Amino acid sequence: MDKISQSFISRVKTYLKKQDIPYLKVPDTENILILRSAGDYHYMLVQFFDMPTGWMKTQRYFKFKVVKPTDYNHIIKSITKYTESSNGSRI
Repeated sequence: MDKISQSFISRVKTYLKKQDIPYLKVPDTENILILRSAGDYHYMLVQFFDMPTGWMKTQRYFKFKVVKPTDYNHIIKSITKYTESSNGSRI
């Protein structure tokens, strides 16, 4: 997906709310951090846009599963796969 629209991001957020999946908006971005751990990962980062400079470095104690969505179905499949492997672990 070349250009990410606000409606696309809203659809993803609506999906997360309906599925009762906790998430946060990363400060100063539209990116979403899913607050569940799965496997070796602490969180899943849905990266619609570039992260602020140095953000990942300041979060060095956490391991992120990073997904850059190509379309709605891709991101929903990625979220579903990640949350199913989390076995209900919530932060």
